[in-house]
Amino acid sequence: MKKIEILFAEFNGKFQPDIGNVKNYFPEAEVNVYTESDCNPLFEEDSQFYGYYMNDYWKVEKLLSSEADVAISLDADMKIVSDNVRAIIPLVEKFGVCLPASSRGLVKIDTEIGSHSDKQLDETLGMGQVMNMTPICFDTKNVRARRLLEEYCQIMIANPVRGPLAMWRAVYKTGIAPYLLPHQWCVCVEDVGIGNEIILHLGHTKVKDYYKC
Repeated sequence: MKKIEILFAEFNGKFQPDIGNVKNYFPEAEVNVYTESDCNPLFEEDSQFYGYYMNDYWKVEKLLSSEADVAISLDADMKIVSDNVRAIIPLVEKFGVCLPASSRGLVKIDTEIGSHSDKQLDETLGMGQVMNMTPICFDTKNVRARRLLEEYCQIMIANPVRGPLAMWRAVYKTGIAPYLLPHQWCVCVEDVGIGNEIILHLGHTKVKDYYKC
């Protein structure tokens, strides 16, 4: 049987990881919650975005150090609502690393309106597809996927920015593209009522209200 780890990196304290929800769908998984006491403070602690940077960095670094066969990083404001979530296992084993497509579409839009962005675009002018950063699913034995996530962590250390922007930069630098999960895997405010929902992003009030969670 494949060993599965599901991890949370929580530094903002706004939401508590729902371990019971995860265990309902992945009863065999090891679930770990990483907080300030487990992770070095790699960023300026007086920055208003310190918690975001810590979350965006450590939820990927902990994937890289996982001893499981498949490691999945979830933000604390995510709620699984469908048994179809288990399809992530064959998907990540096939593709190595999976992230959901963002409803913002273009890297340009996310760069311009997203918080803690440096507003800098590369030669693509932001015309690539931006990704959401939860869930992130990783086959720990996949060498190419590991290279991508390592590059992401290096970018975050060198120039801390919002996770989706750092991930785009890692993708463009390495030429390694994750498999893009459909919007049902991270239902955000733009996606309410989409149908076939798998994971809800309850950090968006409209999502929480619509699904009465």
